[in-house]
Amino acid sequence: MDAALPEERYAPPRLRGMDWPLFDLRLSIGDVALRPVTDADLPAIDAMFPDDDEQLRTVDSGSWLAVHARGRGTAVAMRTAILGLAFDHLGAVAAISCARVDNAPSLAVSRRLGYVENGVSLSDSPTGVVELQHLRLTRESWAAHPVKVTGLDACLAWFGVSD
Repeated sequence: MDAALPEERYAPPRLRGMDWPLFDLRLSIGDVALRPVTDADLPAIDAMFPDDDEQLRTVDSGSWLAVHARGRGTAVAMRTAILGLAFDHLGAVAAISCARVDNAPSLAVSRRLGYVENGVSLSDSPTGVVELQHLRLTRESWAAHPVKVTGLDACLAWFGVSD
């Protein structure tokens, strides 16, 4: 287990060493509320990685669900909340994601939210080389959903956004 503090593991290089502001961030959509968690809390995680190039304004997101949390709409709600944050509050112009080509449920979540295929690549994994399907969603294609966001002001610098 990596003993690094959260900001050292997850912060963009330009912000390493700064105070970790994300623990007060909350995203809510319908009955689902998202917040940053510790490793011990993980039934599910959705992460958004802002691009270090502020001109691109593209976010990359990925998620993982524990087996017992799958098939309940949680992945769609998590991704919707992340996209609402990115497009409606952080000024993103595009979102990208990828999944193994044999991960139909993950690809279905992305497609349901409007992502379109954007090429394939090969990646080395612990089980060998796998093929990844890349997907992209633009702000114009995003069907906005009401996402309640609290605690964002303290996180703006982490996301590369000035207030």
